[in-house]
Amino acid sequence: MQSDELDKDLFKNWVRGSKGLEYLQEGLQEFVGEKVLQCRDNTLQKIILTLPSGSPQQCNQCTGNNLSPEHFNSTKACNRWTCSQKTSNNCFGSRPVGRRKCPDGICSKFYDAIIDEHAFKDPLWKNTYPSTWCSDPDGWSYAKCFQNTKGPGTSAKDTDAAGLLSIIINNTSIQNFVTRINPHTRSSFHTARDIRNEILHSSKLEIDETTVCSYLDAFIVVLQDPKCLINDEASKNAVHKLTQLKNNTIHISQGDTVTLLEKRKKALTELDQRTAESLRKLDEKALAVLHKLKQDVGELKDATLADVENAGTSLKQTLSEERRDAISEINTAGEQAKQDIAGKTSHGISEINTVGEHAKKDIAGKTSDGISEINTAGEHVKQDIAGKTSDGISEINTVGEHAKKDIAGKTSDGISEINTAGEHVKQDIAGKRLMVYLK
Repeated sequence: MQSDELDKDLFKNWVRGSKGLEYLQEGLQEFVGEKVLQCRDNTLQKIILTLPSGSPQQCNQCTGNNLSPEHFNSTKACNRWTCSQKTSNNCFGSRPVGRRKCPDGICSKFYDAIIDEHAFKDPLWKNTYPSTWCSDPDGWSYAKCFQNTKGPGTSAKDTDAAGLLSIIINNTSIQNFVTRINPHTRSSFHTARDIRNEILHSSKLEIDETTVCSYLDAFIVVLQDPKCLINDEASKNAVHKLTQLKNNTIHISQGDTVTLLEKRKKALTELDQRTAESLRKLDEKALAVLHKLKQDVGELKDATLADVENAGTSLKQTLSEERRDAISEINTAGEQAKQDIAGKTSHGISEINTVGEHAKKDIAGKTSDGISEINTAGEHVKQDIAGKTSDGISEINTVGEHAKKDIAGKTSDGISEINTAGEHVKQDIAGKRLMVYLK
């Protein structure tokens, strides 16, 4: 009983942590939405200022399939030594067929500007639509380039805490508005994002009291960033809710709990997508190594031996790091999946055993009832047969007696008739003999 109560408390703490993520999102959404739009407009304005007077100030003709980056050299596909993007395989320029520079001179430059603004020079292009970079009223098509995973959000309001935190962490222009983030150290924003993954990727849905309080404190630290958020009204309201949540003075409904579990399910799907993407990238890089080396021999033939060796060493180190990161992420996902499967399997086996016991009892009961019914029916049949047999024998005996009497009577009558006829014959013969004699 005590164990059951403890499990309930641990689950309630998990719900509190998940609810805390909602409050963190509420506290960040207004600030991030405002800064995204401001940074997008600033970037677009800088590009427009480089164009000839009278040039279009927007473009909606470029897509992920036809846009060529500004840094792209049309004579050769982007590679490790020519691409501005860290992961050159993800660059539009690595697949040049069918691409062209922006006809209005905007989107190709915007593409390069996004790479420059990304803290790790590695934007997520699969999550965006270049045709809306200039026109998106919320600037969110631009913002999604700085997220780590694909998501359906079209504004800060419908993007979860992880998405908003990733934009802050990855966009160097937005970082100018918050306490300085060093890409080589862990900031409060990094910590909050890690906690989000620990909560939503949890297989047991259990958190102890000390841990959940530390999680909520970490969210409060983010929302009280001294440079930008401490005086923000939305952040203040969210901090108030988080404090109530920490002190257990706020009610979480059953409907809220169901919603939080649905969000966890979505987060696990995103984890599966990230793992698959990591595997795909690893395969692509492994297959591309020889191709790149062959492709770049022409460029490197005039280089010194030291240049060639340095390039090879750098390439191997990058592949090794990406392989290690991918394998680590895959192992983590695998362990979480195994734990989740184990938990579900145990629960499933318990349900199966319970159903099995009920079925066995039901079958045993029905079998017993069936046998009883068969025995009862058998007795009735036997009694019926016995009764009918007795009646049949009685009828046979009666008929036999009647037949015997009838035969005896008829036999007696027959004998009497025969005797009478014999007498008549004898008399007739005697009369005829007398007449013959008298003659």
